Amino acid sequence: MSDQRILVTGASGFIGRALVANLLGAGHSVIALNRSPSVPPSSNSARYEERIAAKPEDLAAALAGIGADIVIHAAAPGTRPADRTWQVLSEGCISYVHHLFDALAGQAPKRFVMLGSWSEYAPPTGPTGSLINEAHPLESGNMYGAHKAAAYLIAHARASQIGTEFVSARLFNIYGPGEHEARLIPYCVRQLAAGKPVELTSGEQKRDFVFVEDAVEAIVQLALRSAAPEHPVYNVCSGVGVPVKTLVLAAAEAAGGDPGLLRFGARPQRNDEPMEITGDPQRLKDLTGWSPKTPISAGIQRLVSYTLGTGIQHD
Repeated sequence: MSDQRILVTGASGFIGRALVANLLGAGHSVIALNRSPSVPPSSNSARYEERIAAKPEDLAAALAGIGADIVIHAAAPGTRPADRTWQVLSEGCISYVHHLFDALAGQAPKRFVMLGSWSEYAPPTGPTGSLINEAHPLESGNMYGAHKAAAYLIAHARASQIGTEFVSARLFNIYGPGEHEARLIPYCVRQLAAGKPVELTSGEQKRDFVFVEDAVEAIVQLALRSAAPEHPVYNVCSGVGVPVKTLVLAAAEAAGGDPGLLRFGARPQRNDEPMEITGDPQRLKDLTGWSPKTPISAGIQRLVSYTLGTGIQHD
């Protein structure tokens, strides 16, 4: 699809900003939906407009007459632990989806792309090293994961009601420039830069890390391919589990920090945190040919450089 009019919710967030830059660079028109005004892009601004909805109830007025061809739903709560109460999760995950589809009534887009999360999956029960594919059961015991899974099911149902194609890009551990300062690598880098100790868990947990620009490319391919997606959900992952400790040590080296300040084991593991989460990327690769291109070392270097070079970091 070329020259599409695309609504991006959560456009000022970590992934949203990268999405907007990609879409504008490819010549599409972007309607950025945010909770509050944000800094507009420095290039291709003629194809960019911003709508503001401070709360879900404001969506109908904010989106009147948008006429979007595609919606990419990147807005979601839970980036910070303080946002993971049932009240915040219910409003941001579930109420938001219902109000968003109410606002789209009478102007149904061709396709609705939802950004999901590996947290929607129940903890793995297979042998060590097993990959989680899209048929894996959904979460029911973790509040954050359960709300994300419920939002996915509701959005799929609402899209079907209005005849809109639906697909969820289920993201694994996305990292890169623009991450919120409270997230792991920015936190570590800032502590090291200040010469302060960094309190961490053991770091033995394995996660499936994908650089943000690679993840955005996968999302855009799902959004813009001419044929309807064959399945309602696709993992966006590498298929390789990397210990968290490996990323932290790479960040410390890239930042020129003292590795002696890294206090592995100073914090206990969370009770609800699986030791290994690695996705199966085959379904998306079969559909689009996509696979992540950025090596961990290069991605961490870019994230560290960004963190040390700016005080602005996004949710």
